[in-house]
Amino acid sequence: MTHSTSLTPSLASQFEGWANNGPESLETGQQGRDKMDPVHAIYVVVDSMQSLGLSAWTANLLHFLGRFDGLEMHLDEECHPLLCTRQVLLSHVANMHTQRDLSGTREMRMRQLIDDLMQLEFMHHRHYWCVQPPHARVEFNPLEHSWLDFVAMGLPQEQLCGFRPERGNPQWVSLWKEKLLNLN
Repeated sequence: MTHSTSLTPSLASQFEGWANNGPESLETGQQGRDKMDPVHAIYVVVDSMQSLGLSAWTANLLHFLGRFDGLEMHLDEECHPLLCTRQVLLSHVANMHTQRDLSGTREMRMRQLIDDLMQLEFMHHRHYWCVQPPHARVEFNPLEHSWLDFVAMGLPQEQLCGFRPERGNPQWVSLWKEKLLNLN
């Protein structure tokens, strides 16, 4: 199949194959998407939940993650909510396959997963809108609103401030943990 030199996309172009430039093209990602790329993370989350036998709880986890959608733009890369969650899930799947004792119940696996999610860095950051820091007018509370709803609450004269308390957010994390456990 020949590739058109035209810049206009065509219906046929979606069916054209990738050029195989040898093994090095696989290493550089020239063969297309990779399961570990950020855009693919949501699919890995869903697949991992199925592997863990927690498919029935996937919608709850996605709803939880949706509350933080957009927050990654205000955090360090290693704090990205979806990518961190994907790593926790991949770790749980790997541990499940390497351990001989798979007798743990789904509820036990879910509780351990929730415990691990609550330890993720993004759970311990706080953000608020204010005219003059540190006097917050409204603070981000994912139990009450999503990140995107919170961002829309900002007034023109305000600035978005964020910090990580030294002790994290134990009360907030405790409330989230309780909420997630009750969604079972």
